[in-house]
Amino acid sequence: MQLLFFRHAERFQTPPEDPLLTPRGLLQAEELKNLVELGQFSRPQKIMTSPRTRAIQTATPLAQFLKVPLQVSTGLVS
Repeated sequence: MQLLFFRHAERFQTPPEDPLLTPRGLLQAEELKNLVELGQFSRPQKIMTSPRTRAIQTATPLAQFLKVPLQVSTGLVS
């Protein structure tokens, strides 16, 4: 089994509790999807994310492309 970990894309600084991705961060999330589509990373069978909005926004384009549901885990919050 292979595990790949990705940190969330670029986020706004506010609100400090749970900021959204910046426009650049949204492009970075799309780029992650593109890299998988081009074979730069293996295609995941599962996508897990923390409940933080920025993490969900980062993983959503890839999950939609692969038609894999996001599995949100509170255990991934730091």
